[in-house]
Amino acid sequence: YLFCPSVYFTMVFSNGESGRVVVAVDFGETNSAVAYTLVPQGIPSETMTKEHVKTVRNYPSGMVVTKNDPMRLEVPTQLLYPQGWVFRPLDELRAAPPETGVDGDGDGDDQMNHGSQLLWGYQVLEETMQITAHGNGDTLLYGFKVFMDRVYNDETPRHHVIEALTRLGDNNAGRKIPNQIMQKRFNITSSEIVICVPVIWSQRALRNMQTCISVAAKLAGFPGISHEDDCIGNIFIVSEPEAAATWLLAQGSRIRKNTAFTILDAGGGTCDALTYSVTRELPFRLRKQPLRHSGDYCGSKALNEGVHRLVYNLLRDHTYLESDGVTIAGITRKLIDHDLDKIKKPGWSADVKNYDWRAQVLGIKFDPGNPNAGRYNNTPLVSHRLTIRAEPINAIFRKVCGQVADIMEAQVVEGLKTGVRIEKVVLVGGFAESRFLCRCLEARLAEINAQHSLCAEIYRPDNDWAPMVDAVAAGGVLRALDKENGPIRKLKSSYGVGRYEIYDPDVHQGQETVPAFHNGKTYVSTIRWVCKMNKIMSPKFETVEDRIHTFPHWNKDRTVNKGPFFCTDEVYVSDSVHLDHLSVDDEHNEGSEMICILKNEITRFYKPGLGAMNPFKKCGRAHWEFQYQLVYVIDGLNMRCFQRYNGETFGELKIGCAPGLPSGSK
Repeated sequence: YLFCPSVYFTMVFSNGESGRVVVAVDFGETNSAVAYTLVPQGIPSETMTKEHVKTVRNYPSGMVVTKNDPMRLEVPTQLLYPQGWVFRPLDELRAAPPETGVDGDGDGDDQMNHGSQLLWGYQVLEETMQITAHGNGDTLLYGFKVFMDRVYNDETPRHHVIEALTRLGDNNAGRKIPNQIMQKRFNITSSEIVICVPVIWSQRALRNMQTCISVAAKLAGFPGISHEDDCIGNIFIVSEPEAAATWLLAQGSRIRKNTAFTILDAGGGTCDALTYSVTRELPFRLRKQPLRHSGDYCGSKALNEGVHRLVYNLLRDHTYLESDGVTIAGITRKLIDHDLDKIKKPGWSADVKNYDWRAQVLGIKFDPGNPNAGRYNNTPLVSHRLTIRAEPINAIFRKVCGQVADIMEAQVVEGLKTGVRIEKVVLVGGFAESRFLCRCLEARLAEINAQHSLCAEIYRPDNDWAPMVDAVAAGGVLRALDKENGPIRKLKSSYGVGRYEIYDPDVHQGQETVPAFHNGKTYVSTIRWVCKMNKIMSPKFETVEDRIHTFPHWNKDRTVNKGPFFCTDEVYVSDSVHLDHLSVDDEHNEGSEMICILKNEITRFYKPGLGAMNPFKKCGRAHWEFQYQLVYVIDGLNMRCFQRYNGETFGELKIGCAPGLPSGSK
């Protein structure tokens, strides 16, 4: 659903209308949401309002309890693939033609996987809630968003994210409406994709996510996207709390000018807190307060995993249950994904007596949660009963919700230290639906108020209007529609190019050297950091470097070397360094990442005698020099590196630099 145009515009836009598409994705740890709008041609985007923003709903195989069930607006971030499933290499996905899906033909029936079916979203829940589904060797993937920020040397997490995003974008593959039909109904002039990201993500995680979004958009065939070198022409990155705050204020909340408030985004994987103040009401403008972000990996996934361990430990010795495809893992997963997540967790409360959870497990010989049932005048024996005591569940809730409360307290106390008195804590995100969490936060905030003479309150928008489950995605669209007054473009990463510098003892003392056989000189292989972290980067920027490549004049058989000749330049990124004239292998450059290589054939520029050097000298060897320019251009949120000779561009590479800037930068 993420990138398929048929999903968005059949509902809301008239035939023949042209415009720019803005799509925002909140790729969550447990659930994902997508919002979108179409900006008609000639209409300033900043004049668009919340009424123009729509959220994708009613996903395939979705389980909606009621018409107003907020989960209609989300889809589980899960994949289930069969034993032996082969993920295509990342380089192959990058090189694949548009609109081919991750399986080559988009329908899950490619040669590598022999007709096996990969499930996603609600299809996974449908399958895993069958207790016989866990004995067939299938692999369940969930919670892999966290690995975007933790895995550095393995491309597997990016495979999974690309797979999930493309499945989301394929609109259930076979049911896609062909683009040529849709183009008769509306004309997409261009598209912009908004990525909503956790505040605690590193710049590398942002780059990984940008790559995944870019490749997935191409594979799903989303129109209006220029896809070159893993770079989407129009991309915007916004933090999840800022997106939620933007949507909150657009609803006409009771938060007024000069009010300092904290957005506490309690999601599936992470909980993040950021503090803002309202600087203007019409239109709304936010200013992030100078407080350090507080956050941790303590979302609802941590709670589910705690209860999962509790239930599994109660069942693990009952191995006789495992027959005819039934497994203890399957029984446990069904109890967690369905019974706990959909029924028990939302209503589990801290301020009323919680009764023991009495679950049904067919065939269990005795209740491991109440082993004395039916004996010693204890409770009567009930067939197929598993009792999970309330107190251990309460302890898990208290631990996880306590961590969320710690995040909130850190933000409020940090505000007091800097003179910011927070008046409201706005609770958003899927975990915000938990009654236990709300009561826990209210109790902690009451303690903080009493201790520091504050009047802060927990503010839940759901009490007044529609649920905020889709607040991040919808707010991401609104934030992208009006980018003015965004943060200063202060770089969080350094971008550079590889450069061989002639050895200078005053500059390169102690650096590893490289001899050049052609001209007899000694060089140091360095990185020239063109854009340096912590510096302000102008939206329009260009720098030109003179370059020289040398090639031997003679072949080994003493014939004149006429090629082929190639010109190669390396592009680097680092989230921690910025000093020039240091070797690539220097300790300072440790952790720098070569993100791409610009390699192009230049044989056509060769002319006999061009740049001929040292044909008879003893120092060095006969060679010819190719002198050209390497041009580095910044244009908004995009970079271009290209090689130029006599005014002719002969190689170009595009790089998205949004991950290297503060989220929300224009």
